[in-house]
Amino acid sequence: MADKDLTERLVVNELLPQSALHICAFHTLEAFRREVSVQKLGISRTVQETALDLLQRMVYAQSEEEYGHLYRTLKSSSPPAVVDYFNSNWHDIHAEWIIASKWSCGNFMNFMHNRAENINGKLKTIVDRYSSYENFVRNFFSFVHSTRKEVAHKAATMLQKRQVTSSNDEEHVLYCGFLTPYAYKHVERRLRLASKVAVEWDGGEVAQYCCERVPRVAFVGHKQHSSSS
Repeated sequence: MADKDLTERLVVNELLPQSALHICAFHTLEAFRREVSVQKLGISRTVQETALDLLQRMVYAQSEEEYGHLYRTLKSSSPPAVVDYFNSNWHDIHAEWIIASKWSCGNFMNFMHNRAENINGKLKTIVDRYSSYENFVRNFFSFVHSTRKEVAHKAATMLQKRQVTSSNDEEHVLYCGFLTPYAYKHVERRLRLASKVAVEWDGGEVAQYCCERVPRVAFVGHKQHSSSS
């Protein structure tokens, strides 16, 4: 997860060619608001608001088809200045910033790099901007050591807690004992919904399932039906 910094993206692509590089949704929207403006593109306020609304909907497009529909709408309803800006800077790399592409790689609903920004903010409180090289190294590794201990402590605390489910259903009990509390919360919701739906599952996948890496309601319902029959 990155912003639109070209140098950063080139380095990531070079060093980690197998990774899926995505642009933070917040930075994408921020760039749209900054560049698609009355002053920079010479457009009216109404045109600006319409274009920004379409661009925001593009960011949260849940499929290529939805993105394509919004893109065609943008081309037909926006002046050349807006369309030229979008085509020159964003259209060819839309796989890096629309939600549908981020879901497909199993990013666990992480659409922004707030986690990295959070770490960066904590680091700034420990490492002074104009500190010497010696002090920087000392403080930096002190921060790394402290952060790793904090993460390890949270993981140990989570594993030591024994989660209890109010359900007597065997499936719920098994999942509850096998999964972390966070993962079980999502699976439990799908188990409860699965008992209320009648489906014929074709084996396909949807984007959000790929993103969360948890069973689809249709899949769970299909499995329950198969077991009972």
